[in-house]
Amino acid sequence: MIRRRVVWIALTAVLALLAAAFVGWILIGRPTTSYYVPSDSMSPTIRVGERILARGVGGGYTPRRFDVIVFSDPGGWLGDHQGGHVLKRVIGLPGETVACCTSSGQLTVDGSALNESGFLPRGLPCDGPARQDNGHSVLGGCKGWSAVVPLGALFLMGDNRTESSDSSWHLCSPGEGLIMRGTGVPCSLAFVPISDVVAIVVS
Repeated sequence: MIRRRVVWIALTAVLALLAAAFVGWILIGRPTTSYYVPSDSMSPTIRVGERILARGVGGGYTPRRFDVIVFSDPGGWLGDHQGGHVLKRVIGLPGETVACCTSSGQLTVDGSALNESGFLPRGLPCDGPARQDNGHSVLGGCKGWSAVVPLGALFLMGDNRTESSDSSWHLCSPGEGLIMRGTGVPCSLAFVPISDVVAIVVS
């Protein structure tokens, strides 16, 4: 009788845990979606032609630096293929100042150098080459730039810095006004609204 009671208690506990896990999945679980990667802008982390799995955020994304995310093109990021999804890494969070670069070629956030050695290829002359040039140069051939991330938005970059059309590329140089010269793309599109994030890459 005692043994049967112990077994029943253990079984009840297991069922309770399973029920709690199921309810938790219903409340906070998000489906994963497979995405095809058509460009090399996130190489070598994610290479052209690969498929990735990303977990949907359901409109509730809390940004973290270095997350790799999928977001809806805010306009102008995909050229003639507007309206699709874009894959980039979170570099700057709302209210932060992102700049290129230190004397050793590192990006900075609020004056502190970022350690991106976990995903950037070794031997890069600088971590942030881009078309943007705020009137000064730095070592390694980088273009110098600085940007304050608006509230509610993100500063995003690809890991393949020389081949990525990202936030640093969409910044406007002094004298360009509100439109990036030769493109018709508004300078504000350098910053991606958090509300445009649709998924976080999980594998």
